[in-house]
Amino acid sequence: MSKRMMIVMTMLIGLLAAYINSEVISAESWQQVLSKSENLEGYYYKTPYKFSERNMGVIEVWHQGYASRLEMTNSLTGETMILLTRQTDGTFYQIDPEANEAIAYTYTDIELLPQDLDESRYAVAGSRFDQNFIDRVSSVEEVDYRNQPVYLLENKSTHGGQEEIYRVWMSKEFGLPLKEEMQMADGRIHRRIYTDMKEGPFPQELFVLPEGLNIIREMRFN
Repeated sequence: MSKRMMIVMTMLIGLLAAYINSEVISAESWQQVLSKSENLEGYYYKTPYKFSERNMGVIEVWHQGYASRLEMTNSLTGETMILLTRQTDGTFYQIDPEANEAIAYTYTDIELLPQDLDESRYAVAGSRFDQNFIDRVSSVEEVDYRNQPVYLLENKSTHGGQEEIYRVWMSKEFGLPLKEEMQMADGRIHRRIYTDMKEGPFPQELFVLPEGLNIIREMRFN
């Protein structure tokens, strides 16, 4: 090999090494990806549900600030139920939008004033994927899920002397799960799929009680 060729090869190797190194430095760790959810300006997703052969459909969820809106639509009957939570009056509401009626569940005797709430913190800040979760992760893989880059995190535990495995496919974009799977000790597998995920902010009207809402029952928690 000529001296000139050796110089060229050395330069190419050096450039390649620098490129690879820059990719490693700029790449986010899975722990950093998990913390992304703390900085989202709210988030939205859809997830299917099935409680019985007659009670199944799609749940739409909006989280923003200290407010949360959940719409559960039965795919067989077309009926929709709305839950509005984290209201400043310390109450969450189960709403029948067709009748414009609701059951109110109050969980505190103290009315929360605007100055008592830190609106810079979003509902996702209370994510269960916290340091305690991180400490229990037993394996990590970078994979694609539905053409999206994700971290596949796995946690193994024992129940009744038998192994259980929890897996979550975590979106690198949002730091939120796109799929969760729990492999039970008896072999059963429970799954939850999240789709149509997007970041806020969303219109504040989504989290406001409907005008003229009739509270037909009030329940209180200690």
